[in-house]
Amino acid sequence: MDELSDEDLRIAQDFFSLAMTKTIEADGLKSLLTRRQVADLINSSTRTVGRMESDGRLPAVHVGPRTPRYRASDVAALIKRGGGGS
Repeated sequence: MDELSDEDLRIAQDFFSLAMTKTIEADGLKSLLTRRQVADLINSSTRTVGRMESDGRLPAVHVGPRTPRYRASDVAALIKRGGGGS
């Protein structure tokens, strides 16, 4: 995978900061993101995020039977290791 340019990294960090302002708290877990928020951060589809969850690249916290949420720290780690979508 190609390295991110400084500009791309700055844009990703800006998106990440924006997403952090829209987080929820559930059962004491902070900074949980929706599938849509993660998809927007990594410039991908919600379906790709679901596949990343299924294949173990992105752990999910299920706050309901069909309600996955993702820790911001796990999304940041995914981005850092170049595992983003598209």
